[in-house]
Amino acid sequence: MDSDVIVVGAGNAALTAALSAAESRADILVLEKAPMHERGGNTAMTAGIFRHAHDGKQDIIRLVDGMSQKDWNGIEIHPYPAKELYDDVMKLSNGKADPVLSKVWTDNSYETMLWMKEGLGIKFAFTDFFTQTASAIKEFMGPEVIKAKDGGPGLSSALFSKSERSKNVTIQYDTKVESLIMESGSVIGVRANAGGKTIEVKAKSVVLGSGGFEASRELRSRFLGGAWERAKVRGTRHNTGEALLAAIEAGAGIYGDVSGCHATQIDSRAPDYGNIEITDKTSRYSWPYGILVNKEGKRFVDEGEDFAPIAYAKVGRMIVRQSDAIAYQVFDQRTVGLLEKEYGTMAPITVQSFAQLGEKVDIDAVQLGKTVEEFNRSVDGARAFNPRIKDGRGTRGIRPGKTNWAQVLDKPPFVVYPVTCGITFTYGGLRINEKAQVLDRHGSTIPGLYATGEITGGFFYSSYPRGSGLTRGAVFGRIAGAEAASSAGF
Repeated sequence: MDSDVIVVGAGNAALTAALSAAESRADILVLEKAPMHERGGNTAMTAGIFRHAHDGKQDIIRLVDGMSQKDWNGIEIHPYPAKELYDDVMKLSNGKADPVLSKVWTDNSYETMLWMKEGLGIKFAFTDFFTQTASAIKEFMGPEVIKAKDGGPGLSSALFSKSERSKNVTIQYDTKVESLIMESGSVIGVRANAGGKTIEVKAKSVVLGSGGFEASRELRSRFLGGAWERAKVRGTRHNTGEALLAAIEAGAGIYGDVSGCHATQIDSRAPDYGNIEITDKTSRYSWPYGILVNKEGKRFVDEGEDFAPIAYAKVGRMIVRQSDAIAYQVFDQRTVGLLEKEYGTMAPITVQSFAQLGEKVDIDAVQLGKTVEEFNRSVDGARAFNPRIKDGRGTRGIRPGKTNWAQVLDKPPFVVYPVTCGITFTYGGLRINEKAQVLDRHGSTIPGLYATGEITGGFFYSSYPRGSGLTRGAVFGRIAGAEAASSAGF
């Protein structure tokens, strides 16, 4: 069962690594912790969005098939150069993202998308992130133009299909890697639990692509803090950090925002772990058009600070610190029509008054009424409400204020969604270099060990550019696979 290259994990980052290594005709063994029916890691539960650099429509035409010339004439796509993508990454990380690693993935993002389409057969489609102009033109503004066809499940299925057709790739399920086998400072294999039995598998190089530790309550509490025990997990229940701990035990260095994570608002009635049938459809991203209150009936965040794709990963962390990690998104008939279609996955709580809401959920309805009265009085109506732009229609004289999209809430019935914090993935992880080699605590490479995806750190801090994770994982997956195969002599 020994192999040239072992790849740990079977999400987007891991399988792109496996398929990249297989291009060199090396024999690849993929070890997946999950059983076959739960395979695919977090990838299978995403919307499949890729944020990547491009020079406008002429680049996107190469990625999306099945469009007539008439269709293309009805679309406008503004360029999103690699430098702009890099600048967005640095801005949203407050300048903390590793500049070398960030430049590698932003500069290689479009080429990697082409490789996925032309080399791996991944099909892409447009996202819903466009505006309709007066002349009926669909206008995309750059980021988040395309996604995998059929979202994360479609991406995962396509990657597995390509892997299973490859003569050089073997996938073994129900196999949890627990430690690395070392010899003279080099990694030469893994020890794993396969069906309750300990096995040893030797290889010339090992690629870790098994995700972060967000599904481990113990590690969340240890690294993120005790409040994070209450968070729900948006992705797979299998990302519990064993491979990360194994690498640390072997001397690997930890890097990045170890106490940080991607977390956002999900419906509080969602399952405790991600569900392949629901995927990311329990997300609740339209809160900027209403108000967000806790169980005490008080606002605790500027709902209009920025568009949801920018602010969404920040607000989830604020909710986990509220009582019972619960909050309520409150809308009235002025803005309920702006809610994303994902809200349709679960029924709202609809009431004619806030007193009636207090009879249905655990909230201080009296204080909520006072909060809404204060909020309504503070809305500055000098600017027109415009959900397509940062309209500057804010509040005056209250804290926290609302910077944009402030609307008086006075048109019942009121529509309320209970939300909680859903953790997607952890930001900190293994330190790698531009060749995806894992570095030790002193910054030297650990021979034979590579990593890609959410198990690595140094990319995201404090906030997150939506759609970056899949792209980053694929860029470094492709690099890790090629380098691991080269290290193995191919």
